[in-house]
Amino acid sequence: MFYFRHDPEPVAPRELVTSPSDFTTVKEFFPGEAPYDWDGLNAPPLDTGFLWVDVDLRCAPLRSLQLLLSSLCPGIPIEQITDLYIAELEPMAGELPPVTPDVSVIRSFDWVVTCWHTGDGREEAYRAVERRWRELGPGDAVTAGDLAALLIEELSERRGHTCVVV
Repeated sequence: MFYFRHDPEPVAPRELVTSPSDFTTVKEFFPGEAPYDWDGLNAPPLDTGFLWVDVDLRCAPLRSLQLLLSSLCPGIPIEQITDLYIAELEPMAGELPPVTPDVSVIRSFDWVVTCWHTGDGREEAYRAVERRWRELGPGDAVTAGDLAALLIEELSERRGHTCVVV
């Protein structure tokens, strides 16, 4: 469609406009301490903490998610963010039986990103991981890699969920 200079540009309906808090939950972790809900969606944490970003793809616009995760998770490849969407869409498009994981986990030394595709028990699993984090204390619960290991153990070994880890 062509627009002339005097025509206003189309604007997305208000119900389609989302903010990052509509499709992400972000917690900041410090070694061995209980996590804090993090609301500074515009910059990574200070030197001592790291972020766990949980994404709800049902209401996350891909481009917004790419921009947000690129700023919160330094070094995250755009392709990995896009792969979260592909894992969500593949079962709808293929002739083969769906092979969607229950949970996708992207991790680094400084951050963890999770996304549930199927399954239930998200809140209970996350509470169990947070409890184990505190129990381990600052000697054994230090990095985002440690948190990712606890998460994967809880989801796959204790709850039987399938995980894709990148």
